[in-house]
Amino acid sequence: MADDSLMDALTRRRGEPRAQAAPATEPDEPTLPEPDAPYLPHSKPLARPVYTLHLLLGRDGCRSFQLVHLDSDSTFTADDAGQCIRLRFCGSKVMQVSIRGRNLRRLYDLIHQHRIAWVMRQELGRDFAAEGETVITEIHTEEPVPNRTV
Repeated sequence: MADDSLMDALTRRRGEPRAQAAPATEPDEPTLPEPDAPYLPHSKPLARPVYTLHLLLGRDGCRSFQLVHLDSDSTFTADDAGQCIRLRFCGSKVMQVSIRGRNLRRLYDLIHQHRIAWVMRQELGRDFAAEGETVITEIHTEEPVPNRTV
């Protein structure tokens, strides 16, 4: 009876079986796409938070960051080269991640909600996405230069 809503418990007749729960519509764990899978800019947004953001870099492999280390100092900017998401991760060492592309505003929000498991860089020179679709053209990681006081 712990899984029933109050209304279900009150209106069900004695001896009548409980209604079965609907099957889950999304997998328990997000999976990374296969290396030969068609390009997708990012995972489908999940209903529950994820712990890790995987950066899929094509031939350069994969780099992963724990979202618990995502700093509050992130930015979303746009310039002549497109849009850019800048994230700071403060784990055992501080790392900055830059994600460049087009139509990234929703992705920026979903990353901060911890609902995106992975982002994928499109191979260089392969930008054939339709207008309005999200495309990630560059993912760059670096250790930021410490601020100097003068």
